[in-house]
Amino acid sequence: MSSTLRSGSAAVALVVVAGVLALVAPAWAGPGPAERPGSAMLPVRVGTEFDVLPYATGGAYVSLVISRGAWRIRGVASRVNVPEAFVADGFSDQRTDAVALLADRFIGAGSGEARGFWVGGGVEYWWNRIRRDGSETYTAYNTTMLTAGGGYVWHLTRHVYLNPWAAAHALVAGDREVDVSGAAFAPRRFTAEASLKLGIVF
Repeated sequence: MSSTLRSGSAAVALVVVAGVLALVAPAWAGPGPAERPGSAMLPVRVGTEFDVLPYATGGAYVSLVISRGAWRIRGVASRVNVPEAFVADGFSDQRTDAVALLADRFIGAGSGEARGFWVGGGVEYWWNRIRRDGSETYTAYNTTMLTAGGGYVWHLTRHVYLNPWAAAHALVAGDREVDVSGAAFAPRRFTAEASLKLGIVF
């Protein structure tokens, strides 16, 4: 990837991260004395989630989830082996390693306890590889994605919950076309996915 694309990806990531932090900072700061005198500080809860999708493809998923009131911040690292049915014709063995910083807002009943419906978004950086059919040589390419999604947190117990979710990803920076063993490959500008997570929170 060229230095210009690298700089563009870094700039987009920094802007989105700054926006995410600016969005959730007021919630983490808590209400001021003039707003809610004598009110108790909302507790900060920490947990993790396990996503079915990456593991189902032979990949992996780790995350750190921090919530306070109706707000939640998630840091994620994952590996997904893209099923062949979703790989462009003429190519195979597509794999994506991703890191993400995401902010979610719960809405409706139970939102103050990080339960029920949520919407959110953030930025992701993807390291990808793919090969042309008939070739043993892999080509790497990198992309920066903006993500928006939503889901529903359903608690089985105080500390364990299920989280069905769906999200869309838009390519905003990085490699738009790469040469894969002499064939032109263009990463999808938009990608959608859905899955189920098992969460643990303390």
